Amino acid sequence: MTYLTPDGKASLGSGIAFTALASIAVGLRILSKTYTKASWAADDSWAVVGLIALFGLITAEFWGMSYFYYEALSDLKKQPLIKAGLFAGGGGLNVESILLKHESATSENYFKSLYMLHPLYALSITATKLSILYLYRRIFAVRTFKQISFAVAAICVGWWAAFTVTALFPCYPVEKFWQHQMKGNCYNFNTFFLASGVVDVLLDAIILSLPIKMISRLQMPYKRKVMICFVFLIGGL
Repeated sequence: MTYLTPDGKASLGSGIAFTALASIAVGLRILSKTYTKASWAADDSWAVVGLIALFGLITAEFWGMSYFYYEALSDLKKQPLIKAGLFAGGGGLNVESILLKHESATSENYFKSLYMLHPLYALSITATKLSILYLYRRIFAVRTFKQISFAVAAICVGWWAAFTVTALFPCYPVEKFWQHQMKGNCYNFNTFFLASGVVDVLLDAIILSLPIKMISRLQMPYKRKVMICFVFLIGGL
């Protein structure tokens, strides 16, 4: 039996919920394409790629969520729980707890799951960004807008490439990422994730703001323009 901490349960629940929502959204998209006999477009393909990467990401996250850890059965005695299924990490415990309380094999499996998770995360969100950008290009068939959206897409691909290469080589040798006793060096993970996170948020803001100028040029009441912008915002989120 697997026991999860409150953080582990929250991560499990949110992961299942968001994966289900993404699956439903892409499934409805494919169903509508089939029903209306509409041609398959680049934004549809990128949406599917993003969903597949999300499946891999969630699998890696769940595998790293719980291997086994100790639960107090009394005030004086603790006994190890049996490892369960695909879970191989720390039940939602933080990294420090895993390193301090678990055996080396447990922490090693946990960090292996993180190693797999990061490139899948980058692929999933980049594919989603490209899907949105290609959808914009189909809706707003204006040369200037297409050029701008292409430039933003190129930046997204560049961010993905930089993030993926950096995530695949976090340490020298690479095995030191999950074998902490091994001699070697690793880069500053806090700096890496802070920098990549800032760029990611900026790209999201740019992508969500792209349709605003085009919508502002439409000949319609202001309130309707605001409503359309809101629809694009919800769709982007």
